[in-house]
Amino acid sequence: PMFAREVLQANGWDVQAALQVAMGDFEGGGGGVGEGGGAAGGGDSPAVRAPMRTGYNDCLMAPVDEAALEAERQQQELLRQAEFTRRAEEEERIRKAGLERQVDEHRKQAEKEAWQRRQKGQEEQ
Repeated sequence: PMFAREVLQANGWDVQAALQVAMGDFEGGGGGVGEGGGAAGGGDSPAVRAPMRTGYNDCLMAPVDEAALEAERQQQELLRQAEFTRRAEEEERIRKAGLERQVDEHRKQAEKEAWQRRQKGQEEQ
């Protein structure tokens, strides 16, 4: 705070000139120390001020890391493929269980019919 006040007072409270002095930019046109220009300097002609350096970068998004995005896409694709494989295996297991149940029912029915034929054959003798 003390340095800022001293620089501002030395530049006649001209903020632009004070910033130029503080930042070491003595090339800009605009009423630096001893130049006699600017609003507080009272020079003959109004000087055009150089653009202020703010260091501000207008960016609405964070920088994109393409490698990280590609790695995430690959991970998502692997997860999708794993899910697809898991579902296919589950469907195959259900299909096999259904076929086994049908085979078991047919076998029981065939055994029952064979037993009934044997019983009928024994009764006829």
